Amino acid sequence: MFKILITDLDEMRQRLRMEWAKLDHAAVSVRSWSTQNKLSINTDKTKEIIFHRPAATNLIIPPPLPGIQRTKQAENIDISFCSFVTLLFRDS
Repeated sequence: MFKILITDLDEMRQRLRMEWAKLDHAAVSVRSWSTQNKLSINTDKTKEIIFHRPAATNLIIPPPLPGIQRTKQAENIDISFCSFVTLLFRDS
């Protein structure tokens, strides 16, 4: 048996907030880069997927990126990506 102190939880929350801030910064950087290069991101076709272990419990998931739909499964060409870290290849 183990004990988690309240200070440990506070430290974990702070680290998660810092990691989420990095994700937000990355999204802003991609949008900025695309604007500088006269490209646009079609947010209607853009999806956000959070990968995790299949049997993960007590997931702490960051807030969704603004203007982007969060999904548990996405397809690109003939590959399906699932949020629980499994690749499914379709037969053509």
